[in-house]
Amino acid sequence: MISLKSLGLVVIFLVAGCNCNSTSSDNNELDVCEIDTELTCKNLTRGTNCGCVSKGTKAKCCHFKLNLVADYLYNNCGFNELTALYFFNCSSLSQPSISQLDLSPILKKYPNLQTLAFTNSDYNMIKVDPKVGNISNVRCLNVSYNSLDNSTDVANVINSIPSLQLIDVSNNNLSHAPNISGRSDFSLHIANNEFLNCDGIKEQMLENIKFVHPDQTLCRKFVTITQWSKEDTVSLNLSSIASTIMIHKQCPPKCSCSESRIVTEKGENNQNQVSNIAVAVNCSYRHLTKMPESLPTYTTTLDVSHNNITSLNLNGLKPDSNYDKLNYINANYNEIKTLQTLEGSEFLKAFEYLSLKGNQISKIPHFLEKAVTGTPSGKGQILLSDNKFECNCDTALHMKVWSGHSKIKQNFTTLSFSANVGGAGEAHC
Repeated sequence: MISLKSLGLVVIFLVAGCNCNSTSSDNNELDVCEIDTELTCKNLTRGTNCGCVSKGTKAKCCHFKLNLVADYLYNNCGFNELTALYFFNCSSLSQPSISQLDLSPILKKYPNLQTLAFTNSDYNMIKVDPKVGNISNVRCLNVSYNSLDNSTDVANVINSIPSLQLIDVSNNNLSHAPNISGRSDFSLHIANNEFLNCDGIKEQMLENIKFVHPDQTLCRKFVTITQWSKEDTVSLNLSSIASTIMIHKQCPPKCSCSESRIVTEKGENNQNQVSNIAVAVNCSYRHLTKMPESLPTYTTTLDVSHNNITSLNLNGLKPDSNYDKLNYINANYNEIKTLQTLEGSEFLKAFEYLSLKGNQISKIPHFLEKAVTGTPSGKGQILLSDNKFECNCDTALHMKVWSGHSKIKQNFTTLSFSANVGGAGEAHC
């Protein structure tokens, strides 16, 4: 028997490969099959026969040529019982051109394996014999940093190993998420697949498939971008897709909520473009007396027209009310008497549209002029027709600035005016 010492290898402790204890009450989501950073292969070269280090029932093998590897590990490396096995930068000796990873021999030889990893190895296909997978105890499979490009192959492996609870297929070439059936609460790590399509991901989420690090996982979606009126491919993070599932749960009472458009904006430090799925909330004709207390995540459009709302107070909202992305409000035909409650609100800093037709507004506050002309979007619009404004110098001054008209007509004659940035409306005076 060849010992590790005779191979000139330094034994480094292998602490853990994957945390798959899903029965723990405080572990609601399985962790990724993590690679032990203390284990290094810097003293090993690709092509050596047994490049492995181990501790107890856990082992790591580097630069290995996979030909009868299960028997070799058993006979030559002294690995009789293993619960965790990690291969780094390994290749197929018998079929190097095919680069197919067959899990069956390893799982058959080591039925007590709970964690199995093949990373940084350039495999483009993966398979397992369902008969072998059915008796396996593997709960965590890590095949990240390969060249897997067939999601059906991955799905077949998942569905062939009933014990499997998490698979890491990050950093591969998958264009679609694997179709996982009948595996509620299964965890999938699929980040950094450059051409991953968004199609089918929402359906997987509805089947209670958990995506690891959804905020860091991007998928591609072909859409018409509203801001630019052109068709393009945008990148969505999976968190934004997950939020659409919560739309109806977060929707205010008596209102209806729906996906409205794709919104693209710059990320942190103006780096990269981030796309999100915007939500539209319709609360018109609902006999509301005040604004909804909270909205679904990433709501951009709110229609509260034809109600009995008396105030547009957007300053007293809770931090989690989700008004932060709102840029379009239709509050026509309510009982709003003053706009003073809008002063200092976040909404006025970047709004695009505010319609207040048919209310009881009598004065135009000074801060509105700055709000209309100072919106960074350059699109700020306020519509104020069918309001009975007081005819005084203060009102006239604002309307002169906005409309360019030098005279204000009395007797509630309709006056047309437009804001400097293109907002248009009518007022009675």
